[in-house]
Amino acid sequence: MPLALIALGVIGALALSLFIVQALEIRSLRRELNDLQAVHQAAVIEQASLRERLAEADDLTAIEDAARERLGWVLPGEEKVVFVHREEE
Repeated sequence: MPLALIALGVIGALALSLFIVQALEIRSLRRELNDLQAVHQAAVIEQASLRERLAEADDLTAIEDAARERLGWVLPGEEKVVFVHREEE
């Protein structure tokens, strides 16, 4: 009888340790899943932003506005006016 109790205790301890190890692994996997979901969400947001920029690159009006603003381009017949601020002495 005492040998059966010892065997039963050992089996119970092994089952409990297996349960604890699996619970810890599940917790680790859930944490990893949460991290991956956050990375995925950030990638989705970045993708939407890049799609927006790509759509703007195909918009001729946006291209023209950017060229006018950044490069100072003007259309034929237009005049370019540059304001120069004098430095105060």
